[in-house]
Amino acid sequence: MRKKISRENLDSALTSVKEWLDMRVAQKGDGAFVNIHEARGVLDEEYNELMEALHKRDFPEIEHELKDLIAGGLFTLACIHANALDK
Repeated sequence: MRKKISRENLDSALTSVKEWLDMRVAQKGDGAFVNIHEARGVLDEEYNELMEALHKRDFPEIEHELKDLIAGGLFTLACIHANALDK
């Protein structure tokens, strides 16, 4: 039987990702991706790093790479919402 994930667990995960995104924007800046290809490059890199961490079953690294991938996805979504990507 699967373990239930509580609302508190979900809220904690969302807070963790928001803090991670804020930290990454502070590190890398808030300039939008130039185009969808740049976003794809970032997302591909983060996905590949996550796959490596999963293969190693390194849970601290899995959490780190998940947050990087999610932050990259949210930043890409923000670029789309801002109409900042060249089409």
